[in-house]
Amino acid sequence: MRINKFKPNSVFSSRKIQSQDFSRYVGGRTRHSFANGKSAIIAALKLWGIYKENILIPYYICKDVEEAVVCSGNNVVYCDIDISDLNISYDSIVEICTKCDIKVVLVPSLYGNPARIDDIERFCRKRHIYLLNDCAQSIGSFVNEKHIASYGDAAITSLSPGKPLPGFSGGYLSINADIKDYYTSTHHLYYICACSTYLFSRLWIDSIISRIIGRIISFVCYKFITYDLIDISKFRLPIWVHNYNMKFFYYLYNGKFEYRSIFISQFQKSTYYRVISSSRGFGVPYVLVMVFNTSNLASEFKEYILEKKIYYSSGYSINTLCFDSSKYLVDKLINLPIDLDFRKRDYLFKSIADWTPKKNNKET
Repeated sequence: MRINKFKPNSVFSSRKIQSQDFSRYVGGRTRHSFANGKSAIIAALKLWGIYKENILIPYYICKDVEEAVVCSGNNVVYCDIDISDLNISYDSIVEICTKCDIKVVLVPSLYGNPARIDDIERFCRKRHIYLLNDCAQSIGSFVNEKHIASYGDAAITSLSPGKPLPGFSGGYLSINADIKDYYTSTHHLYYICACSTYLFSRLWIDSIISRIIGRIISFVCYKFITYDLIDISKFRLPIWVHNYNMKFFYYLYNGKFEYRSIFISQFQKSTYYRVISSSRGFGVPYVLVMVFNTSNLASEFKEYILEKKIYYSSGYSINTLCFDSSKYLVDKLINLPIDLDFRKRDYLFKSIADWTPKKNNKET
């Protein structure tokens, strides 16, 4: 059996969430749609008039977030993370903001696990610092019985295939601002390419021919449709893409979107690794994130999991080694897809449970 990248549910025939319900889900603020989450971040910074300023982000984060800060003409300042859940460290935020002139703190909640967003919000308000809440990986989670997207001066959500809500593409920015003059066009060609990549590289990923076609389309998209050639950040999301995305929100809003916390509980007590889980609030874990005790154990597990034909990721690139946590994490992280197919879930369960390291690695 083969387990590929995360394969989303098909919701072509399901209902979609209504606009008023969607607005409540993203904090009650005005909701605007963009090509992707990166574009939504750029828009938020431009709407606030933030230019050539210091933006604080965690060093362990999706590269698109850092690129968005740079594309908006601002400077990236790295912050430490909490090793327990890999989210941004509140103590590090306080320390850096006290020493440096920080205009915006960008807070992602990684892998469906909420960050200390309530404490961070109180601190930012006290210091008159903008809080940009990145909910791309945590939509559906709650902190203090409030939806994660209701925190911050603005919140962004992404519906790319590798997220908890895996739509075609698209990003949403909830912010109290009128941006009708911000958009330049809809540019359907971009979304047709994104839709095709989604279908061939994700939804129909079990077919070899489909994967090959998906790679070709993806290469063409990233080669010729870039921020340098056309201003993707000002693309409005077409209604046909938005309607499809709202079907995933309907699943989530009505409690029908299935999250797999059972994986975390089953493998939490391993001797050789620990599984990242939510430290606060109600999380929505959608991948299995493992941090091994040593890089040798992680390397051996990668070889084993490839033999089992199971896809894995080594997480995000670590952008700096200035923090003790970054040195600790190097070459120790592995992410595994939680497939919606019960047979594949059982196969993944059994494969992980059957793995034991070699004797020399057991002793390290």
